[in-house]
Amino acid sequence: MKKFTQQPNDVLDYDIDLSEWVATGDTITSTTASADTGLTVSVSNGTTTTPKIWCSGGADGTSYKVTVTVVTNDGRTKEIDFRLSVREE
Repeated sequence: MKKFTQQPNDVLDYDIDLSEWVATGDTITSTTASADTGLTVSVSNGTTTTPKIWCSGGADGTSYKVTVTVVTNDGRTKEIDFRLSVREE
C-alpha cells in the first residue's frame, strides 16, 4: 500500500496510475473514492488510465485509509488503497 503525508491545511491531489492494469483499448469510465472519517476526498478527471484523487482536512497525527474504486468501459473493476498521514510540520 502506498503511503503519502500532507499537512492539515493542505489540499493535494494524488494520481493513481493504472496504465499497466487497463487493457489496450479499454478506458476508465468511473472512479469513486472514500476515506476514513475526518478526511475529505473527491475525484476529478485525470486521464483514461490515471484518475486524480483530491484529499483535504484530517487531524494532525492521524493516518487515514483512502479507497479508490475504478470501473472500465469493458466492465473491469479495480480497488486501490493508499494510506495518507496528516502531520503538522
